[in-house]
Amino acid sequence: LKPDRSIERYKDVLKLFPAETEQVCVEIKELLGTFPDFPEAYLLLANIYIDQKNYSEAVALFNKVLRIDPQKYVEEAIIGYSRVLEVCPEQALALQSLGELYMAKKELAQAVQQFNKLLMLSPEAADYVIDKCRKMLKIRVALDVRRLLGRAYVLRKDFVRANEEAEFLVKNAPDNAGGYELLGEVKLAMGKAEEGVRILKKALALDPYQKSVHQALNTAMERSLKAKARGLEQDLLKDQHNAQKRLL
Repeated sequence: LKPDRSIERYKDVLKLFPAETEQVCVEIKELLGTFPDFPEAYLLLANIYIDQKNYSEAVALFNKVLRIDPQKYVEEAIIGYSRVLEVCPEQALALQSLGELYMAKKELAQAVQQFNKLLMLSPEAADYVIDKCRKMLKIRVALDVRRLLGRAYVLRKDFVRANEEAEFLVKNAPDNAGGYELLGEVKLAMGKAEEGVRILKKALALDPYQKSVHQALNTAMERSLKAKARGLEQDLLKDQHNAQKRLL
């Protein structure tokens, strides 16, 4: 038996007779029963699963291929995860796996991008992201990693550490809006909306076209106005109460 020749034949069948996809899947699984550590079979099956919208199963197979040979099939796995995320950007396992793969390659900017998306999609992944950020910082101290770490701390409501990360960014990259944006988000999360507005305006001055800064500033301004309105309402009620007491 030559499994590599079988895989080439299956690829030809899929191109010429797409209706035979299910039968090809059956035969690939039978082949894997005989050759359980044959990566090319898992790769072909994973790509079939993507076409069938079985995204979790596809990602699991790409992960399996990397466990069999962590070096040889890196690019195939990156292409596979990326294919999944093109059609299903909310596939958390694909974001996680792609981020870890970029980490292993020491491509930290790409890793941060995936973990950032994961954090936006699943705030409950904050502890996982914090762990990955700490590991990346052992590879290289990168400002975008510190910013991601700070955002994860905010979501975990660890405002002391989040504030430390933001202050580090502001001190070491004073011309970068990211540090001020994070610091503003920290203040906003702590209920200090007015202070958040002031800081986020600095971020906006540094990067007037950054959409996330505009969004954060709008949120901070809304909360600040609501807080002021509540304060005025409480003062009014207090004045009315005092006036009634004087009348009595």
